[in-house]
Amino acid sequence: MNKNFKVIFNRARGLLVVANECARSVGKSKSIVTSASAVAMCVLVGGYLYLRLILLWLQRALIKTI
Repeated sequence: MNKNFKVIFNRARGLLVVANECARSVGKSKSIVTSASAVAMCVLVGGYLYLRLILLWLQRALIKTI
């Protein structure tokens, strides 16, 4: 009897497990990484735009006082 095994990703356990050679792996989803990087980018861009808005407001306030 042939005993070939391969390592596949078990989504329920969140681990790589040993399985029969006929088993199929679905692979890890990359949506979590993509979502996290998209959120980080939005936070950075939003923070940058917010700072630019504050600087513009301060410039206008200084011009009015002069």
